[in-house]
Amino acid sequence: MSKSYGNYPDPRASFEQYGGDAIRMYLLSSTLYSVGDPSVSDEYFAEALRGYILPLWNAFYFFVTYANIDKWEVKNAYDISAVTHPLDRFLYAKVQELIVTVDESMKSYDLMRSSRALGSFLDDLTNWYIRRSRRRFWKEEHDAEKENAYATLYYALVNFCQVAAPFMPFITEYIYGVLTGKESVHLTDWPVAHFQESDRELLEKTKQAQDIISILLAARSRKTIRVRQPLQSITVGVEIDDYFKDIIADECNVKEVKVDVTINKLVTKICKPDGKYV
Repeated sequence: MSKSYGNYPDPRASFEQYGGDAIRMYLLSSTLYSVGDPSVSDEYFAEALRGYILPLWNAFYFFVTYANIDKWEVKNAYDISAVTHPLDRFLYAKVQELIVTVDESMKSYDLMRSSRALGSFLDDLTNWYIRRSRRRFWKEEHDAEKENAYATLYYALVNFCQVAAPFMPFITEYIYGVLTGKESVHLTDWPVAHFQESDRELLEKTKQAQDIISILLAARSRKTIRVRQPLQSITVGVEIDDYFKDIIADECNVKEVKVDVTINKLVTKICKPDGKYV
């Protein structure tokens, strides 16, 4: 970048259009902090806005909208031992994983890894947890399952704001204040992770199911078979629980998910470099 060449956007206009948080997130997640060549443009700021700020705001807006409709209030400290739904336990485990990852990477000054962990968490929060939990928030009866869904989402948003505060100081300050009524997220202690072995196992199984879904949807796309068109069955080469079979069937519009571990013998794995990242 050069002032004489003017090969960068006007900072004032960029702050006005995208906000300080989006610009911070792009810079912190770029190669700039790993001794890479800096490249600054409105396109990158817009990408950071879509990847970090908007998902967080949408998750917050979703929670506030339905919590107000149901007049939900925070009653006690979050107790994971009372939560049984796999989706809630998954999100709790993702929060613990985020706390550990960001803490370790920041101690080693790896800001790129820290910031990208935030983006990965937001993707799981919005595109997995909230999307698959909508019916739980929409149903009329306010039972224990719905109560736990609210408590889990609240817990995740509050802890995320505490972890993300050094990266996105403005939006996390606002959201944390609305959710807790406390003075400032920047005056709170760093969250402490409470990982259990069952949490790690659940994360691994969920990631496995997500990978299977991505592969099948990609295969549908290559064969121009729309997701609306149901498939009779698919066969996977790994053992998976019935819970995840149902999720895969629902996500991919498949009537039956079969398991055949011997199918791996028919597959040849090929690894090719992605030129975009070389």
